[in-house]
Amino acid sequence: MNFIIRSAVYLLIFKIILTSFVFAQINERYILNSLFQIAAEIKNEYYLDVDDSVLFSGAVLEMNRLKNIKSGEKSIYSKQQFSSYFYLLCKQYPNDKALIGEYAVRGMIKSLNDPYALFFDSTQWDYYKKVSSGAEFAGIGVELAVKDRCFVVIASIDGSPAEKSGILPGDIIVAIDSKNISQMDTTDALNLFDGQENSKIKLTVKRNGTFLNFDITRKFISLPAPKASLLKLRNQNTGYIKIYYFGDKTDSQVKEFLDTFKTKGIKNVIIDLRDNPGGDFKASLRLSSFFTGENALVKIQKKGRPLETVYGTENADYDFNLAILINKGSASASEVFASALHDNKKCVLVGTGSFGKALIQSVYSLPGNAGCKITTAKYYTTSGKDILNKGLSPDITVNTVYPLLPPASDPVVLRVIREFTNYRI
Repeated sequence: MNFIIRSAVYLLIFKIILTSFVFAQINERYILNSLFQIAAEIKNEYYLDVDDSVLFSGAVLEMNRLKNIKSGEKSIYSKQQFSSYFYLLCKQYPNDKALIGEYAVRGMIKSLNDPYALFFDSTQWDYYKKVSSGAEFAGIGVELAVKDRCFVVIASIDGSPAEKSGILPGDIIVAIDSKNISQMDTTDALNLFDGQENSKIKLTVKRNGTFLNFDITRKFISLPAPKASLLKLRNQNTGYIKIYYFGDKTDSQVKEFLDTFKTKGIKNVIIDLRDNPGGDFKASLRLSSFFTGENALVKIQKKGRPLETVYGTENADYDFNLAILINKGSASASEVFASALHDNKKCVLVGTGSFGKALIQSVYSLPGNAGCKITTAKYYTTSGKDILNKGLSPDITVNTVYPLLPPASDPVVLRVIREFTNYRI
């Protein structure tokens, strides 16, 4: 597949151990009980309250879509009504019981009306596991979010076909290979990104009211590790670290760079989070601790629980003059890291407003080599600010210029170094 869907938190597994749905002759009662368990887990884990009737009505809509059944006005289905209707469909389509069960789960996820809740069919689930393991994957390399039924580009992976073709954060993908996806089912639309290495895909995107076409060739991609360099500009040495994505080892990788800067006596450091769509939530907290120590990092709200303050667990080893670069491609774990340091007065934020993804997703495995991602918590900055759909605001506003230039000639980086020189940071 040609997109990256990474959970903002570590991988969780449903507490359901079930035989696969893949055998068409499986007992429909067994499938139904599995669906009831999945519905119960969604109700328990989803960060907002959701009724059985919402989940089962959504399941019926998707089952009807599978069999091209026109359901007219949306009906409200109780657990008992859903059970009766499920048996009816299984009787009419005895060879499609497994597929009916799969579409029922799709419908439950869709019923949440959550842009970050997704169902992964077997192809997407295999792809997700490959990406999560750090393996190479064939694709174009974009991180997507669904907003108002539109596929919005959060960021393109550095060096990916999408980035080289000029796909930018904020682009809205409206068509794939001339197929309009604006009203298409999310799972079906995502499947259109799928393809082999060196195969071509045509994207039509909307950017600032203008429609643009991009012909992109899929290539093997891997998520880039953080990079660091020493910039010698304006008669001073400045440490520069680019974090493309938060993986489970990002904190230890960045720590090596920070240790090197500290050993060399570097005082000024830039951490570039532009076009970083997030990733591992815990890694961002561990990295934050290196600067904040045991101070508060973020506040997390889970359903039915009081607001929880998460504190750092590491020693505050670094006391650099620190600037963090952000833009509208900075999301999720990037925003957690930036806000934690900013609220603790450990940095200034430079660039433009961030994406505003203040929701935490967990990923679950499902029967039949499938999976899903649902929102399990919302977070606030340590100062209590809600940045959902608003993002973080920079202290110093400087627009990112595309294509991105090397750090030594990047106008955002140069602005920071000028501020360092003038002792304003």
